[in-house]
Amino acid sequence: VYETRKRVAEFFGTDAPENVIFTKNCTEALNIVIKGLCVPGCRFICSSLDHNAVIRPLEALRRSGTADYDIAPVGKTDDETVANFKRLLRSNTRAVICTGASNVFGERLPTAKLARLAHENGALFILDAAQTAGIVNIDMRRDEIDFLCTAGHKGLYGPMGTGLLVINSDEHLNSLIEEVCFSIAMQRYDLFLNMQIIAELFFKVSAISFKVDHFYSCNGSFISFITQCSTGAIFSLLHGIGCNQSVNDGHVSCCIQVGDALSGAGT
Repeated sequence: VYETRKRVAEFFGTDAPENVIFTKNCTEALNIVIKGLCVPGCRFICSSLDHNAVIRPLEALRRSGTADYDIAPVGKTDDETVANFKRLLRSNTRAVICTGASNVFGERLPTAKLARLAHENGALFILDAAQTAGIVNIDMRRDEIDFLCTAGHKGLYGPMGTGLLVINSDEHLNSLIEEVCFSIAMQRYDLFLNMQIIAELFFKVSAISFKVDHFYSCNGSFISFITQCSTGAIFSLLHGIGCNQSVNDGHVSCCIQVGDALSGAGT
C-alpha cells in the first residue's frame, strides 16, 4: 500500500506519499476536499466546464447556508478565462476549483495560471484531474496544485472503484466522519478487497509512468512516439496499461497495423 502511495506521489510530483489518500472514485475525493476545506461564510470558485461532482457538493453547501460559490465562464482564450476567475475573487474565497479538461468538450483549462492566481489572492487550488491524469504531464509542485482529485480507472488504467486524493499543502482538512463502527470481519473483508485493487493500481500507475515518460521524451509527439516503438513494444505497452487481447483484439490489431504503417512510411 505504501509503495503505491510512493509511486503515485512521484508520478504527480509531490514529496509526501503519506498525503496520498485512496478513495472509491474522483467524486468522493472532491467531496472530501471541498467539504473538508469549508468554513462558515467562505466562498469557492469553479469553472463553467466543471463536472457535477464539483457542482453538487458546492450547491449542497450553499443550500445549507454554510458557504457559497461562483462559476467563472471559460473564455475563448486562456487570458480571458483567468480574467473571469480574477473578477470573482473575494477576501473570503477559500479555494479555486478547476477541471483539467472538460469531460464533454475535451477543452483544457489553464490550471497552472489559475493556481498561481489563487495563491496570489490567498486562496487554495483544487484540480479535478479525472480527465487528464495519466494523459497530461501534471507536476503538483511546478503547477502549484494544493489538492489533486482523480479516478483510478481512466487515464491511469486502474480498476473501477478506485480514486485518489493527493495533497500538496499543509492546510488542514476537517473530518467528515466522527465515529464509525464495523465488525472485525467486515474490516478484514474491506481490507482484503482494498489490498487487491490498490495492488492493481500500483502496477497500472507503474506502466503509465513508463508511457508518459517515454511520450514526453519524444517531445510530446504521438507520431514520434509510435514510430520509435516496434510492433512488439506497442503490444506490450497496450497490454501493460490494460488492453485485454481476448476482448479488444480488434483494437490492438488496429493499433499495431497503424504503428507498422507509420514506421514503414517513416513519418
